[in-house]
Amino acid sequence: MKNLTLIAVISLGLTSLSANAAKPGKLIKKLDTDGDGAISLQEFQAKESKRIDRLDSNEDGGVSLEEMQAHVDEKFAARRAKLDEKEAAVKETITERFAETDENQDGIVTSDEVRFATFSRLDSNGDGFVTKDELRAAKKAAAKKMRKALKAKKHRKHDRDELDEMDNLGDEDEEG
Repeated sequence: MKNLTLIAVISLGLTSLSANAAKPGKLIKKLDTDGDGAISLQEFQAKESKRIDRLDSNEDGGVSLEEMQAHVDEKFAARRAKLDEKEAAVKETITERFAETDENQDGIVTSDEVRFATFSRLDSNGDGFVTKDELRAAKKAAAKKMRKALKAKKHRKHDRDELDEMDNLGDEDEEG
């Protein structure tokens, strides 16, 4: 049974390695501890040993299905918590923007109210006119916001890769 568990963990390791196969240089750099430009069996086994040690919560030298599932549950719980936090922030922002835009506070936002609110945000000095300088400032602020969002998206790319890796757990077992 212990050997089957070890084989399953190593198979899962291959799944994660194959996910990185699109970037072989990155994979070599990550696993090639002696810097010779190639991954030896010893280097590969060291990486897998670390993975097994990390997953082996009861420290019996192997990873049970329950330990693997607990690890996946823990990862997804962390993702759900982050998503819940982001969802709450988005809802708060929407609520604030809605209140700002709904001029007559009737609980319905009309296209006239949206146009007025948009114009008002562009007309930063409140003089009833939008100048080139105000448009430039609005464009600059939007670009800054976009850069911030792109940086966050780059971080989420890492999260998506990790989720994809978790989605692939056990695929080899289903095929064979």
